[in-house]
Amino acid sequence: MGALDFLVILSFMGCFLQSQAQSLSCHPNDFQALQDFVRGLETVIDGWESESYSDCCKWKGITCHSSSTGKVAELDLAEKKLSGKLSESLGNLDQLKALNLSHNFFKGSLPKSLFHLPNLQVLDLSSNYLAGPISTAINLPSIQELDISENSLEGFLPKSICHNSSSLRSLNLQRNYLQGNLPSQLGNCSSLEYLFLGQNNLNGEIAESIY
Repeated sequence: MGALDFLVILSFMGCFLQSQAQSLSCHPNDFQALQDFVRGLETVIDGWESESYSDCCKWKGITCHSSSTGKVAELDLAEKKLSGKLSESLGNLDQLKALNLSHNFFKGSLPKSLFHLPNLQVLDLSSNYLAGPISTAINLPSIQELDISENSLEGFLPKSICHNSSSLRSLNLQRNYLQGNLPSQLGNCSSLEYLFLGQNNLNGEIAESIY
């Protein structure tokens, strides 16, 4: 092998390794969204303070897509004793597939932006202290599991909860303070297998479309 060939190979390997390193780097938009999320917390997330702070793909609880986009695919911070308010910036994680913030001490209202994530399949905010109504404008075309049970949510079940959500299999809203009738639009959840609404203040008759 000649010296020129060797240099060509080294150059190729350098470009390859650089591209691989870049593929693991957090997308700047996602990094900013997570920074805003952190600012709303009253506690520190273990593992989010390190030399790789600028690369959110290496933070504990975060899984990024395997492609070179560096976009966050999963955020799992369940049972981390976290407190504070949830930032609307979480809705900027536009490639997010799973969000699990259950069994913490989050308070305040539900970010409306969370109900407009096009790729979100699992949303688990159960066992927190979230209050207020559920967004009346829900557009989660990929959602399969939605769990906001054991909080302090009030108001009515939104009629849009099954809008464009044909993949929804499990809906858990039990142990809140929801009131009113069950919207007949629940019958639009054609894939729904599990529905948990107990220990609320719901009343009225159950529409035939739900059966």
